[in-house]
Amino acid sequence: MQGDRGKIKQKLNRLLGIFYPPVCLGCEELLDYWDESAFCEECKKKWEEHKEEFCRKCGQPIKECWCGVPDNIGEIVDAEVHLVQYDKTESIIKNLLFIIKRKNRDSYFNFLCNEMYNELLPRLKDDDYVVTSVPRNPKTVRYYGHDQALCLAKGFSALSGFEYIDCLFNAGGERQKTLTRKQREVNAAQSYKIKAGYTSILKGKRVILIDDVTTTGATVVRCAKLLKSKGAEKVYVMSIAKTV
Repeated sequence: MQGDRGKIKQKLNRLLGIFYPPVCLGCEELLDYWDESAFCEECKKKWEEHKEEFCRKCGQPIKECWCGVPDNIGEIVDAEVHLVQYDKTESIIKNLLFIIKRKNRDSYFNFLCNEMYNELLPRLKDDDYVVTSVPRNPKTVRYYGHDQALCLAKGFSALSGFEYIDCLFNAGGERQKTLTRKQREVNAAQSYKIKAGYTSILKGKRVILIDDVTTTGATVVRCAKLLKSKGAEKVYVMSIAKTV
């Protein structure tokens, strides 16, 4: 039965690929409908270069820096890892984040989940985790039909074999993007909640909290506090990009 479903999904994806061909996550150039890549060749090279950059604020390799987040994040989050740094002038990263919020295409999330698994997981000290994600506003999920952080987290869970725990939810609120740093902290406290009945599941666990981008850090700090309130031992934030 599962094999039949897989074949049906594959055929549907190919049919959708003909009418809605994939675009490069970096420049939005059309890719062949059978192409499983996320980037064109030129943007793939630029993406690899972005991963090797040094932070523009602290001068550390982007893989090691701790910038662009609240000073107190270290009191709540035990480690934060990300693939690239981001500002509005970086068209490839900007386009990538824009597209995955609006298009739920397997090839995009397969690529990004593999990047997270291969590049980010080795940077964390422990070797046994559970996985969860920062939940998207339910109105936005209904509008676009998917939650990009959830797609990343479930894909990462499948690759790593770590259990995905659906313990956080978004009660709705204003869009974080439109708010100041202080307003984001207040809005995050009002919007993000943890479901009942997860204390026994989270107690003593090391949790990987996945999001697409870390900006002020208000959201991940709020979610980390909630996870630790239910007994999580450590919370590690993993994202595609971090604003600097």
